[in-house]
Amino acid sequence: MNKYIEVTINIYNKNSFYLKLLEKNINIKVIFEDSKTIKCLIKEKDYQKIKYYYDIKINKKFDISTILKYLTNNIIFYSAIIFGIIVYIFFTNLIINVKILCSNQELATKLSKSLDNYGIKRLTFKKNYQDIDDIKNKLMEEYHDNIEWLEISLDGMQYVINLEERIMTEEEEKKDYCNIYATTDAIVTKVLVDHGTSLINEFSYVRKGDTLISGDIKLNEEIKSSVCAEGKVYGEVWYELSISVPKTYEETTYTGKNRYNLELEVGNNDYLIFKSRLENKVSEKKLILSLLGRKLYLVKEKEVLVTTKNYSEEDINKKIDEVIEQTIKLNEEEKEKILYKKVLKKYEFDSKINIEVFVTAERIISST
Repeated sequence: MNKYIEVTINIYNKNSFYLKLLEKNINIKVIFEDSKTIKCLIKEKDYQKIKYYYDIKINKKFDISTILKYLTNNIIFYSAIIFGIIVYIFFTNLIINVKILCSNQELATKLSKSLDNYGIKRLTFKKNYQDIDDIKNKLMEEYHDNIEWLEISLDGMQYVINLEERIMTEEEEKKDYCNIYATTDAIVTKVLVDHGTSLINEFSYVRKGDTLISGDIKLNEEIKSSVCAEGKVYGEVWYELSISVPKTYEETTYTGKNRYNLELEVGNNDYLIFKSRLENKVSEKKLILSLLGRKLYLVKEKEVLVTTKNYSEEDINKKIDEVIEQTIKLNEEEKEKILYKKVLKKYEFDSKINIEVFVTAERIISST
C-alpha cells in the first residue's frame, strides 16, 4: 500500500521520534511541527508500523473511497457547478437569431432560404471559421448576379449578414442625333468637342438653353451628316451667397486616467453596473457575454478635457472656401474650381460668423 494519509502525531521527544523513523526506514512529508506535535503525510504501510508507538490521529486519506465520499457529501454543489458550465457552453454556442442587413426584401427572403439550407439558422450551434468561409463562397457563387460583396459575422448569439447589392446598369442606348445646350448663363472659358460642331467660342456670353455644340456636321453651310453631339463646355458662373461658419471649435485631450465598468444591454436600453467616477469621458466597450437577448460589455472609460478654442483667420478662410464648394457643389473630378471670391459683408452673431460673398467659378455648363 503506497497511498499517503495525512496524520497528526503527538510526541514527547522529537529526537527519539526521528530515530524511530530511521529504525523503521520510514519517510514522512512534514506539513507542520512544533515541540509536541507533527502534522505530516505518511504512507499507509508506514503508518501501520508506528501506530502502536504514538498517539496518531488520521486527518485525511488520499484514496478513491475518501474522494468518492467527499464528492457524495457535496454532490449538490458540484452538480450545480457542472450543470452551470454545461448551460453556459450550450448557450454561448447557440444561435438564436439570423439578421440580414439588406433593403431589398425579395433578395433578403431568397438569401434567408439559402442560409437555412447551409445550416445558418435559429436554434443551431455556431459553426467554425472554415465552415462560415465555405458557406460565404457558395452564396457568392449562387448569387453572383445579385450580390457584389457579402460577409457573415458573429455578434453574440446571432449571425449578422452584411451585403452590398450588385447594381446591374443597362448601357444607355446611344442616340442617332442630339445637341448640347447651356445649363446656365455664363461666359465660356473652354470648349472641348468630341463629336459635332461648336457654335460658340471662348469668352462668348451664353444664356441658359443656348445650343453650344450641334449634332449637324456641315460643309459649305450644307448639312452632310448628323451625329449625337459629344463634348464639354466650361464657363464662368457667378453666385451671391450667404453662408455661416463657426468661430470656435472644441479640442479634446486625454488625461491618461482610465476606469473600467460593466454595461448591461437589454433591448434598446443600456445600464451601467457601477456609477462612473469620470465627469468628461469617452468610452470603448467589448462584448464579453450574450445570453437570451441580453448582452454584457466590458467598458473602458477614458477621461478627457474639452477646451473651446477660436479658429485662426487662416482657418476661417479655409472653412469659407469649404462651405462655398459644398454650397455650389463643385465637381473636383471635372476640375471645376473657384476663380474669384469677394466678401461683401461679414458680421459675428453668437458663436458664428455670417458672411455675404460674391463668387465666380469655372464649371461645366453643358448638357444634352
